[in-house]
Amino acid sequence: MIFPEHMQNLKNRSLSLISIILIFFAFSVAVHFMRAEASGLSAAKKTLGLKSSEEFSSEPKLSKGKFLIASRDMKDTRFSRSVILVISYDSKGAMGLIINRPSKVKLTKILPEIKDIMPSDTIYLGGPVARHRLQILIRSGVNHRGSYHIFGDIYVSADRKVLQRMINRKVSGEEFHVYVGYAGWAPGQLEKEVLKGGWHIFPADAGAVFSKKPSNIWQEFIRKTSLLWVMR
Repeated sequence: MIFPEHMQNLKNRSLSLISIILIFFAFSVAVHFMRAEASGLSAAKKTLGLKSSEEFSSEPKLSKGKFLIASRDMKDTRFSRSVILVISYDSKGAMGLIINRPSKVKLTKILPEIKDIMPSDTIYLGGPVARHRLQILIRSGVNHRGSYHIFGDIYVSADRKVLQRMINRKVSGEEFHVYVGYAGWAPGQLEKEVLKGGWHIFPADAGAVFSKKPSNIWQEFIRKTSLLWVMR
């Protein structure tokens, strides 16, 4: 004969066992989704070329050596669909070069005094300020005298002698682009534009500057911003 108190004990034990099973099941499901999310982030990161954890940061910081990606809602037509490399950022303001606007003007026309320039080399439109001013972005394993470091193996110079020395050296892997004009901001101006959503900030990438087709660069980064918005 089973007494009532024994029945109650059996019910309590059964409920405890069911609770343990349910807790274990819930934990297993949670682990599964955490692994799936991590795997998805890794796959998305690999697919879109997001190399740095900084690119997933909710508060990327402005500094020299960053890309500014014009938002889809950019009102200033001078910067519509532009990608800008910040080459200077301090208490005096910011300065950058638009990297995805090659012109149809050949370097040989602008710099006839520079010998052995490739006939196919063109001038890039670096920005709306000081269109008479030339800037040279350099990719090199060494810091050429008269150039200033931006990030990685990327340097900037306004010295035409640096350009001539690079052409004369003909070192494999060294590259350069020449820009007329630049983009400039007064102290605090760029920060306000970023807060209003005018710009997305990404770590700069040498491959985007020198290896990718200019007409594709903005679209690639805008795709990344869409993914990051979903992930955050």
